[in-house]
Amino acid sequence: MAAERFPCFGSADYLHEDRCFRCFLLCEGGKLTSVYYTDKTDTVTVTEDVLDLEKPCWKEMQQAKCFREDDV
Repeated sequence: MAAERFPCFGSADYLHEDRCFRCFLLCEGGKLTSVYYTDKTDTVTVTEDVLDLEKPCWKEMQQAKCFREDDV
């Protein structure tokens, strides 16, 4: 899972903004599925057979050693 805080542009944002974007990645049967959620919303986005990944998600996957040497 990768989480990234909402951007803050001023002191009021830093004081009151506590939401995060959250991305869960599932890999099964050679397919990568992304489950994307924003705190305090009722919407979940599911994308099967993901083509592109956000940079924070890619970094989290690399740090978690989700790939074998011959996969990358």
